[in-house]
Amino acid sequence: MMIRDARIDSGKAFDWGRTSVEELDLPKGSFDVITACQCFWYFDHRKVMPILSDLLREDGRLLILYM
Repeated sequence: MMIRDARIDSGKAFDWGRTSVEELDLPKGSFDVITACQCFWYFDHRKVMPILSDLLREDGRLLILYM
């Protein structure tokens, strides 16, 4: 539902996929910001932190939110 709404709101077509964060295969330096809300507890932190670090551009930010 969120993907459908994003397509409608943005008026743009885009591709999306689904995978575990431990298996992400994206180019290094792809993101300025990565966010994780309520999900970070479930990650294998020893595997995930190096992956997220590689995905962030220089001076990129990781935002972890908990309620």
